[in-house]
Amino acid sequence: MKKKILRITTVPSSLNTLLFGQFLFLRKFFDIIAVSSPGIELIELSKREQIRTIELSMRREVSIFYDIISLYKMMRIILIEKPFIIHANTPKASLISMTASYLCRVPHRVYTITGLRFETERGFKKKLLIFFEKVTCFFANQIIAEGIDVKNLMLKYRLTSKKIQIIGYGNINGVDEKYWNPILINPFTIDEYKNKFNININDFIFIYIGRINKDKGILELYNSFNKVKVYSSNVKLFIVGENEFNNNSINCYNTENIIYLGFRNDIRELLSISNVLILPSYREGFPNVILQALSMGLPCISTNVNGSRQVINDSNGLLIPTHSEEALTKAMIEIQKNYYKYNSACIRKDIISKFSQNYYYPQLLNYYNQLSLS
Repeated sequence: MKKKILRITTVPSSLNTLLFGQFLFLRKFFDIIAVSSPGIELIELSKREQIRTIELSMRREVSIFYDIISLYKMMRIILIEKPFIIHANTPKASLISMTASYLCRVPHRVYTITGLRFETERGFKKKLLIFFEKVTCFFANQIIAEGIDVKNLMLKYRLTSKKIQIIGYGNINGVDEKYWNPILINPFTIDEYKNKFNININDFIFIYIGRINKDKGILELYNSFNKVKVYSSNVKLFIVGENEFNNNSINCYNTENIIYLGFRNDIRELLSISNVLILPSYREGFPNVILQALSMGLPCISTNVNGSRQVINDSNGLLIPTHSEEALTKAMIEIQKNYYKYNSACIRKDIISKFSQNYYYPQLLNYYNQLSLS
């Protein structure tokens, strides 16, 4: 009989998007059950990955009443399913599941830290988030950092005295080298996109992909791009992602040169017609979108934050300080001017050699197997 693993996140999009393909691989060796808040993406995940799912409502923000209810329901699930391993990421799901699994005496309680929210906070809220991280680490008995930068930050803030591990070179899922392959994109689809967005042969396309909020540096990007237009009239900016502002102000960014496209499940065609990915975020864990863009052969401009600095170097992009419109503007002008220096094939080859799922999945399987032997 296969040993049972509960894989848990707060919202289903984290499972459905960030762990795309992982459960389909692991189900050959373990009985995988995904647990997350209700949503259409949990249903999509179940069908695509061919695994069982369980709905459990959890709130991202602190809500003591609802969190206690979620904890009680999590304990019920654990007592019914009797998993050998519980593996969680995202802050709230990890806090609830590690606490519940500790109380229910689950043998292996794995907490993967993909980023630390307190980085950009101050005062009491920062202290509270650090406290929650320490509690989660206390109840977990296996701790994985998504990358070396996250591990170093955990050590800096003394979140735990337990051993902190990294799977492979880092990240939580690797990249599917077949899926993220520019050669396999239909050229007719690319032509359709170019016609749809009125892209000419001389246009230079910057693209941002991620959540639309202040911490992602979207305001600096908007202001910097408007400055870049002064130097070059043939630039365009795609903004792709879910708007998390409290109003519709992002829609006013739409101009002839700035195109807001909202959330997209498949971003490969957009990457194929773009020249450079920009991620001016204030903090990251290990940004998947950078791995995906590099796998498609795109150079990247990113802030010098956790994760990004592990993969971006002189041959595949530029690193800049956070919160700096001046630095971002300069980098956008520089990369456009020196674009000929970047070799798409070499960019792709380097990232695939370290972060392909063909490498990462066996590393993850080996980690689980070692737990099974203990």
